[in-house]
Amino acid sequence: MASNYHQLGMVAQKRGEQPQAEQWYRKSLEITEALGDRRGMAHSYHQLGMVAQERGQLQQAEQWYHKSLEIKEALGNRRGMASSYHQLGMVALGRGHLPQAEQWYRESLEIKEALGDRTGMARSYRHLGKVAQEHGELPQAEQWYRKSLEIEEALANRLGMANCYVQLGLLAEQMQDRAAALDWTVRCVALFEQFPHPATGPGPRHLARLTAQLGMPALASSWTRHTGQPLPQHVRSAVEEMIKQLPK
Repeated sequence: MASNYHQLGMVAQKRGEQPQAEQWYRKSLEITEALGDRRGMAHSYHQLGMVAQERGQLQQAEQWYHKSLEIKEALGNRRGMASSYHQLGMVALGRGHLPQAEQWYRESLEIKEALGDRTGMARSYRHLGKVAQEHGELPQAEQWYRKSLEIEEALANRLGMANCYVQLGLLAEQMQDRAAALDWTVRCVALFEQFPHPATGPGPRHLARLTAQLGMPALASSWTRHTGQPLPQHVRSAVEEMIKQLPK
């Protein structure tokens, strides 16, 4: 029953139904606590932390993550510890506590590297890049993003690749290189035939904004350069509509 409640919570959370997800996780937690199932408790605490974080309740999220982490450390669950460290890093980053965020991310990364968890490593590299970018350390941020991208491309993880391309595009724009920013953003949105695709996150909006600045011919040229194909009409039309909706 506890396992089923937890999985129903996961389904609700994937749908963005946070109140329902929390309800399922608490029903699961009630049983695992009664049974003394510490591993199950840690799992529920972690997911309750994620629900709180998605709601912007960072203090509550931090409390849940620490409760989960305490059990994971006691059990020697290093993979679980790495996950908790990473989420605590995200909470710290959300609060603007950059040194603390970097510390949590590095602790997470140390375990992932020891375990050979390449997917986790790529995620940590990308978030360390975000910390460096927030610090204004742009060359270092680029190095972290490229380390992440190298793994994501090797694993053919298109979701991870899309995240890296978006971050490299934003970084290029911050470095006043809008042409490079457009190129990175094209690489992001061109990963999928559907446009816009949910996995590309804010990529399509950035594409429209950059196209408004640089012009449709720049987009068409970049698209052909990176895909070897002409700019699809459905992409052109969608970008034109998105440009119309941009703030004046």
